[in-house]
Amino acid sequence: MVCSKVKRYFLLGGDREDLLQEARLGLYKAVRDFKIEGMSSFRGFADLCITRQLITAIKTSTRQKHSPLNNAISLNIPKNSKRLEDDLILMEMLPHPRAVSPEQAIVEKENKREREQILQEILSPIEKDVFALYMRGQTYMQISQNLHLSQKTVDNALYRIKKKNEASNAIFVFTAIILTDVDNFL
Repeated sequence: MVCSKVKRYFLLGGDREDLLQEARLGLYKAVRDFKIEGMSSFRGFADLCITRQLITAIKTSTRQKHSPLNNAISLNIPKNSKRLEDDLILMEMLPHPRAVSPEQAIVEKENKREREQILQEILSPIEKDVFALYMRGQTYMQISQNLHLSQKTVDNALYRIKKKNEASNAIFVFTAIILTDVDNFL
């Protein structure tokens, strides 16, 4: 009965053995769930269970629900099919997520240097001293004690530094836009 049922169906991506396995599962479920008290015969009930199991398997295989998982490749396999001592796995070949390209690192370093130079030009001597200590992580009180200034003077100096920094960043961005797109700007 199982073999005769399997002949009528086709499983995409599978073979006859897969369908036989599904049909046997249907038969097992029929044996497990059959009630003698019912009016139907076991043969009719088993035929129904096998048919439903085969149809469910065919629908499941064509649904493509798990195709991303089934078609994905592992990042832990070697680049070549044969693993050699010096062969890298795919995960080792990927760049670090926070890796910076050499070009980008140089540009960022130059930008930082230019911003620092602009700040050095626009900050007063007191603001330079306050800024240096603030960047080392000192509190307002520590800065005021080290420089023999009141906390209010330190607070005012940091406020002016922040305002000048915002202005210098705007100038820096404006200058960068002009330098990179001179033709369209003029």
